[in-house]
Amino acid sequence: GRRWMSRIGFVTDVEGNLEYWNRWVGANSEIVRRRADGRLELAAEAMLVYGGDAVDKGPGDIRLCRELVGLKERYPERVVLVAGNRDLNKLRLTAELSAEDLARPAEAVPRPHWDGSAVSYAAFLDGAASSRATKCRWLLEHTLGCVGAFEFRRQELEALGAREPSDEAVAESFLREIEPGGSLRAYLERAVVAARIGDTLFVHGSCDRLSAGFVPPLETRFDVGRDGDPAHPPSRPAYADVSVDDWIDGLNDLLRRGLEEHRRRPGWDDAACARRGGEALMALQNRCALWGRSVVSNCWADGGNVHSAAARRRRDAAWTPPVSPTAFEASSGYASDPFDADVAAWLKAHGVRRVVSGHKPVGDSPALLSPKYHGVELVCADTSYADTAAPDNRGRALTSLTIHRDPASGSSRLTARGALRDGRAFSVAMPPLSGLPSRDLPEEPSSPTRTGGSSFDTRLGTRDPDGWWFKARLHPLSGDDSLRADGTVYLQSRGEGRRVEYRDLVL
Repeated sequence: GRRWMSRIGFVTDVEGNLEYWNRWVGANSEIVRRRADGRLELAAEAMLVYGGDAVDKGPGDIRLCRELVGLKERYPERVVLVAGNRDLNKLRLTAELSAEDLARPAEAVPRPHWDGSAVSYAAFLDGAASSRATKCRWLLEHTLGCVGAFEFRRQELEALGAREPSDEAVAESFLREIEPGGSLRAYLERAVVAARIGDTLFVHGSCDRLSAGFVPPLETRFDVGRDGDPAHPPSRPAYADVSVDDWIDGLNDLLRRGLEEHRRRPGWDDAACARRGGEALMALQNRCALWGRSVVSNCWADGGNVHSAAARRRRDAAWTPPVSPTAFEASSGYASDPFDADVAAWLKAHGVRRVVSGHKPVGDSPALLSPKYHGVELVCADTSYADTAAPDNRGRALTSLTIHRDPASGSSRLTARGALRDGRAFSVAMPPLSGLPSRDLPEEPSSPTRTGGSSFDTRLGTRDPDGWWFKARLHPLSGDDSLRADGTVYLQSRGEGRRVEYRDLVL
């Protein structure tokens, strides 16, 4: 039902970093502009897709959610908000910070079921008294992956006018923002788990052999997966008998029903603290609860790229019998297979030629898989750890990613531009899809090419025999002679896990 839009801007995993968000807005006036009164407006013929994870890593969670929700309300058909794991997992707080939960002994509070080595609540207290504030700090730091979020929230409350907010006031804020009427709750109420615009599918994590086609039942528990669960066995594909659009509809309907269930039953159902409303949404972002079938938290990326040899080894090890639901956890290093031709064939059969995601950091520029491999282009665009030496882990890095759509041919093409962590300019121009089928792409990457008045480069998103990926093209800044060379200068990278190495290559 959306009117045809010629440009789709994509940004993801801003995670409460208002400074980065404002820089992104300033660099993307062809998508969104800030008016003189401070309000954001979309440019003509433009759409915005926010890829999820609006909160946790900066003092701007509340304000970012409010801005995104405001855009969605003003442009309901032209703004898409995707639910990320950091957004969904805050639904836990209404039960786990409730008076009933706080009344039980610290020793009775379980560690996160996916990480038995996590610091327990009793150890975190170390003899100190329990309170809502201490429980909130422990949950954020040791079960939600939000180190620093508590103090970031204090800073934001001060920026919003609170005078020296207490620890209890900070904890209450986390509760308030996920309850009906709160900013994060408003984001989720307007969000989707997956969206399709033309030939492009948007998800927070990945669409892989495990997650494709699978919609958890509303009755799914937020706990370690068990034999006999609907997600078990993980070896059974769920996508064979469902269309991409029906799968998307099912996921988004689950989000609506799960939020309503959470509204009706926000706390624990009984003194055992075992069940509560909305557990299916908590499970949706928890790999081991779904035997790895999480479209929100699965990911292709490893070592700053869309794949690595180490990721393949870890994936093979995870499937060694007996298969455990915890084998698919991020802590095990499990990463999805971007080269899966069967999943690609399913996507193509239903008109999808590109999947765009975030979730796992990939360095200071997007990680890509060229459509030359199986006809589906993959894009991983989380650059939240672009520069780990910078206080905010981003530094000078910035990525602007746009999908350009041609109403005459029905084709689309993806471009990206921005700055690396060292300030150098980069660009990405992928081949057009639909207008240039994968079978027409050269078997070997070629030099930059032009079609329909637009240049593209078929080397980007490919891997050379030594494992180096072509990530982007580099461009000299004004007055910078370091990149002036005869030929095209490429940024290449390779790595595994969180270790990445880079090099420049002139061809």
